[in-house]
Amino acid sequence: MTHISLASSSGFSWELDIDDDDIQTIEKKKISGLNFLDLSQEKLEEYGLQPGLADTIAKLVKKIKGEEQEATSKRKKICLWDETEKDLGKF
Repeated sequence: MTHISLASSSGFSWELDIDDDDIQTIEKKKISGLNFLDLSQEKLEEYGLQPGLADTIAKLVKKIKGEEQEATSKRKKICLWDETEKDLGKF
């Protein structure tokens, strides 16, 4: 069993205990990096993970995606503001 502890700069944290054979299942499917963010509970169960673990990982993926979208949204707002400011400066 492997204990995984994740934390982000925004205060989000996640604890997960996962069996080595489940890790191997994920590794065999070559799931890493951005591919991880495409995982769903259904996909994980299809790969052979038990429903409880698949659900936990799917929730983690949703949480990560939510933070990513929030950060992207903040960057877009800044970009829009910068472009607007530049446009106003031309007049």
